[in-house]
Amino acid sequence: METNVMGNAALARVAADYKAREDEEKDPLGREAFLTMLVAQLQNQDPLNPMEGTDFTSQLAQFSQLEAAFNTNKTLESILKAMEAGSSRDLEAYMGKEILAEVDSIEVSSGKAVGGFYTLEENASVTINIYDEKGQQVRTLSMGQQEAGSHPISWDARDAGDRQVPDGSYRYDVIAIGPGGMTRVQTTVEGTVEGILYANGKAYLQVKGTFVDPESLLKVWEKPATAPVISPMEYIGREVTAEAASIDFDGRILGNIPGYTLDRKDEVLVEIYDREGNLVKSLYEGTKSGGDFHEISWDGKDRFGVTVAPGIYSYRVLSKGAVADTRVSGEVTGLVYRNGIPYLNVDGSLVSSGAVRSVG
Repeated sequence: METNVMGNAALARVAADYKAREDEEKDPLGREAFLTMLVAQLQNQDPLNPMEGTDFTSQLAQFSQLEAAFNTNKTLESILKAMEAGSSRDLEAYMGKEILAEVDSIEVSSGKAVGGFYTLEENASVTINIYDEKGQQVRTLSMGQQEAGSHPISWDARDAGDRQVPDGSYRYDVIAIGPGGMTRVQTTVEGTVEGILYANGKAYLQVKGTFVDPESLLKVWEKPATAPVISPMEYIGREVTAEAASIDFDGRILGNIPGYTLDRKDEVLVEIYDREGNLVKSLYEGTKSGGDFHEISWDGKDRFGVTVAPGIYSYRVLSKGAVADTRVSGEVTGLVYRNGIPYLNVDGSLVSSGAVRSVG
């Protein structure tokens, strides 16, 4: 399955071109103004020197061309909306599936760099190049000789001139020199697609709290099926395991406070998102221990210090290399409705039925 991103972009440019023409025609001579002036011209023409039939026909033809441009623009906009909706539906087909994707980004928030890792198949000397959103190289990290295995990237969020870099997303590549020569190390993430998030007008797949560009997918496969559940009602009384709990906020976090467990000690950044996938706030949690459950420390305020509106929010956990486990397990004791959508009450935690990964 492919999403025709290039086709959508091209169609958007054509639609925008027609929209620009439409605006130009509206001001000063739009469709209504054109017709009004034509009627006025007929009413006020000199009876001794009436308009030639050819002139009148020419003006009617111009009006027909303008009308056709308007109708074409509306048709293109309708097609574009349909294609965008189709692209969104295509991404929904990934929900619950296992994927392998390439990831190569580090997030800098509040001056802290979080994320980034690489895996070596053999011992090698490693160099990491970091680039900003414009593709400009900002830093080179010489890691020296490293052993085979997975390694987190430790970056102080400063450039080659020892200046603090702005908050944002940075790309990196890893070069390894080993017995087989120099190679570019591929960095990947593997896991279950647990949601679709939107940022800057683009849709991403959410896997283990990481944003995955659909264009970076390397492999997609079905997860072994469990007993099918037709409706949320059928979960009641059953044991389930879900990828993560939702944040139910109404002046305060209702029910259990969501959190995470790390497989080892590491620095953590928690990002809060609204239902549309917009980043609400980044929370630097500091260094957290491995093996213990850590509740997220969100006070319900956005990055401007304003308390957010009541509703359902999600979160993801970023680290410098540790694996964060946000799964929730327990018995479904009932359903809770928010904005007409049913959520599972899993021992006090609110869980979307789409986040359920196994049923007992």
